[in-house]
Amino acid sequence: MLCLAAETRQAGKVPWIGLVSGERPQVEGFRGGLRDLGYNEGKNIVLEFRNPEGKNERFPGLMAELVQLKVDVLVLTALPAILAAKQATKITLLSH
Repeated sequence: MLCLAAETRQAGKVPWIGLVSGERPQVEGFRGGLRDLGYNEGKNIVLEFRNPEGKNERFPGLMAELVQLKVDVLVLTALPAILAAKQATKITLLSH
């Protein structure tokens, strides 16, 4: 899984994470990991989830939506999503 740092919001704001994945176990695992770290969705973190529904051609539009929302971090689980994100904005790649 790759995290891509995007333009950040003002200090003190609730962070927004843009998550793009079509695989439910990955999404639920990510949410569980956030909970384990003390993040509560809707309280101290916002998760903007997008599902490409198995259609790679949807990635550019999904990335454009998340870039327009100015999410703080993009979490992408597929190479086509990463390529679409690179096209949608200038990003710094952070691999874990």
